[in-house]
Amino acid sequence: MASAVCLLAMGFAGSFYELAGLRVVLGFAQSASVPAIAGVMADCFTPKNRSTAVGFYNLSLNLAVVLVGTFGGQLADMPGMDAPDWFPGDFEFSGWRLAVLFFGAVGVVGATVIALVMPEPKRTERESTRGLGQEAAPLSVTLKSVLSARSFVLFPGDLWCVLRGR
Repeated sequence: MASAVCLLAMGFAGSFYELAGLRVVLGFAQSASVPAIAGVMADCFTPKNRSTAVGFYNLSLNLAVVLVGTFGGQLADMPGMDAPDWFPGDFEFSGWRLAVLFFGAVGVVGATVIALVMPEPKRTERESTRGLGQEAAPLSVTLKSVLSARSFVLFPGDLWCVLRGR
């Protein structure tokens, strides 16, 4: 849902910096979904058929890039539409904005339907006493491990330089 909402917000970006900042947030939102998706696949599929599920997931990602790129380009080439009178400001739905807003809206609707319709999956092959956080490392150990990675610590500075054009 966060990815779709961020995509919608990108369609309303008023400057390049807003668009770039929202794109960074979109990247974080999409990256955060990867562990959740892996968890759902682990819950829904047994080890015997899990690799097939992961294969279909990866196929769907690549197929989406092709289809969304093609359809998004066609949307961007459509004539623009003025915003309704009740919409604040002088805004036109056209070009890349139209495509981004369309796919953002589809994402919000899709995520809402999935959240309402998809039941909590029954766990597959998990012992009730393991893997549920009882054996987790303390937060201080986890933070020390993450913050000791130079790439993690330097990334915000690198990002700032890229966005500032230096």
